[in-house]
Amino acid sequence: MTRRAATNLDKLAKALDKAKAKASNLDAANAKIGAVLVEVAKLRAPHDTGQLRNLLRFSVRQAKATRDGSRGAVTASVSTPYAAPIHYGWPARNIRPQKFLAVSLDKLDRSGKIGEIYTDAIAQAFRDIR
Repeated sequence: MTRRAATNLDKLAKALDKAKAKASNLDAANAKIGAVLVEVAKLRAPHDTGQLRNLLRFSVRQAKATRDGSRGAVTASVSTPYAAPIHYGWPARNIRPQKFLAVSLDKLDRSGKIGEIYTDAIAQAFRDIR
């Protein structure tokens, strides 16, 4: 291998490492998906009083670093405290499940919006390495 080819391979390897680091940080994409999911879920949420619909929020938190130094996964949660018992049900309280979040996520996934947001985020990571 020529010296020039080796130099170009080194540049390519560095660029790919940079792109990998940027593409693995999908916090902005996750937050965008969460915001869209909340809007879709608000339309499907039970609305006896409207309070659940009005209080739906989405947050993205970093998982703690793992032993090997990697960041771990991004976790998401809906911050309304009683959304889970309404969504999953609570037999002891005679609350039947109303899977409005799962249905909303499925609808969002089938629409292709999630893939589109991730594709845009990864494409942007590759544009940023130039």
